[in-house]
Amino acid sequence: MLVVKELDKEFTPREYSTYEERRDNAFKTVSKVTEGLVKQQELMDLLEESYQKETKEAKFLNQISKLESDIQAKIYDLSGDFKLENALEDAKYYGEELSNEIIPQMKNASDGWILYDRKSYTDEIFKSLSEDIQNLEE
Repeated sequence: MLVVKELDKEFTPREYSTYEERRDNAFKTVSKVTEGLVKQQELMDLLEESYQKETKEAKFLNQISKLESDIQAKIYDLSGDFKLENALEDAKYYGEELSNEIIPQMKNASDGWILYDRKSYTDEIFKSLSEDIQNLEE
């Protein structure tokens, strides 16, 4: 499931206006990438499972994927490739309520991404890891 989800993340552009449009394009993309594979349907079923987020495995995968994104944001932040002013601009797309909650807490560029993802963590270990990532310094 993780491999299929990474294919989705790697090959599906992010510039879609709705979640449904993004999801539909992910299925088209992964179907194209896996075309001709004997286990293509099994891979597509796993992608569907990952989007449904109902099974224990899919919930775990979602948290792992968010955590990986948080780590990457922190790496970009610490390397100087992700600036706070850009992150503050990005935070406006979270929706008004969430933006109003997150923007005042942003001290570093990666904070917006990390705080946004933190709402997805249902496991205390992942919440704790998210806090550890947020507090990392050079």
